[in-house]
Amino acid sequence: MNNNTLITLAFAGTTPDCGLHRLLKAIFPGSIVCNGPGLEVLQPAAGMLVELYSSGAPAPAYLTQSNCPLISFQVADLDSVIQLAQQEGAIVLIKAKDTCTGFSFCHLQWDTGCIVGFFQP
Repeated sequence: MNNNTLITLAFAGTTPDCGLHRLLKAIFPGSIVCNGPGLEVLQPAAGMLVELYSSGAPAPAYLTQSNCPLISFQVADLDSVIQLAQQEGAIVLIKAKDTCTGFSFCHLQWDTGCIVGFFQP
């Protein structure tokens, strides 16, 4: 994973070999850039990561309990985006700085239940 990532798509499945994960690996036949307990990350194209979460994943419960994918976008100033999103009614679910991937990120939720992520290299 590198600073050129522009978008990540995160999908939760029941097991590492569930139908959803098999389908996504067939659709996005990119190289595996991370493979650990409960998490496999594919890079199907430059600037794009596909995260496949399953049981044992180091992921927030709302991600693995949701049936919806989490889409995250790269931004230049994470703190400004968070401030603007809160002004627009979003709730910060998680904010992490300097993760092992080298990114700082946040997950924001709106009153519709929609969760969107943003990250900054």
